[in-house]
Amino acid sequence: MGRAMCKIPSFCFSFLVLALFISAWPAVAQTAASLNAAVLPGSRATPVNTTITVFASIVNGGDTGATGCSVALSSNGNPSGISFSYRAFQADNATPAAPANTPVDIAGHSAQAFVLSLIPSTAFAGTDINFDFSCSSGETAPLIPGVNTLFMISTSGPTADIITIAATPTHDGEVRIGSLGGAEVMTVAAINIGNGGASTPVIVVPDTGEYLLPLDIFVCETDPQHPCARRLRP
Repeated sequence: MGRAMCKIPSFCFSFLVLALFISAWPAVAQTAASLNAAVLPGSRATPVNTTITVFASIVNGGDTGATGCSVALSSNGNPSGISFSYRAFQADNATPAAPANTPVDIAGHSAQAFVLSLIPSTAFAGTDINFDFSCSSGETAPLIPGVNTLFMISTSGPTADIITIAATPTHDGEVRIGSLGGAEVMTVAAINIGNGGASTPVIVVPDTGEYLLPLDIFVCETDPQHPCARRLRP
């Protein structure tokens, strides 16, 4: 067989340098799996021995997939006597993605929806329920009060169970105030899905929880006939 020869030395040299450069170029490292989690709604109330459910999501922000991901009640800070189960669902929150209490894998830059079920066997006052969002591959979502915790009340008899939903002008859940001293609005609606408390007044109070924010927050009640068009002052 004939031997291939390069008839244009400068071209051959350039090609050789380019080939060496490409072969020596390091592969782009993939980022490790990284978890964050959220729970909605943020509060529920129920009589003892009655099931309540909430939605949860685990987001993997890394390039690498996370394997064997599950949700559990934290071993610290929760009332005793709560029966717990979880189930992975498709993004529509209606179609199961796996049997109950079965860990699932979460690909990189993907999210997994869950439905969490809790049954308290004893009554207790309002308490933040903490969850462990973790994967067998070693990743754990950080605990963020008010984001991936559940404020839960268990009563010995029928109780109101108030579910709220909020909307912002930008439709992304964020309120943006453009300047110091400026103002912006958001709306919140509430519905009682419980089996009691119809005659109990609902008191709405602005509260930033454990976070101290440099804000003046006012609540203005509205209804279709008499919309509130003024800013309330304390």
